[in-house]
Amino acid sequence: MRIEVTDNPSPDDEKFVVAQVRAFNLAFAERDFKSLCVFARDNEGNIIGGLVHTYWQYLYVALLWVHEEKRRSGLGSKLMSEAGITGQEPWLQTRIPRHV
Repeated sequence: MRIEVTDNPSPDDEKFVVAQVRAFNLAFAERDFKSLCVFARDNEGNIIGGLVHTYWQYLYVALLWVHEEKRRSGLGSKLMSEAGITGQEPWLQTRIPRHV
């Protein structure tokens, strides 16, 4: 056996592990897994913000991005709100990465 740590995984390796976790979890959970996205677009149709999340009896926000020029404008909160997250949910846990 060999343990590999990498910050540049093969997309196929990453997809394989995700598929294995989902297959295992499906044996124990309701089959209501959904991948959903919320996008904010400017008047020309360009994406200026987006949220990628999963609903499976809970909501998991994998990614939230807002264009640099639109940050601190409330757009991130609007995206979260449209996804059904108000920030007041007792189950809501956040982990904000700190940039070095």
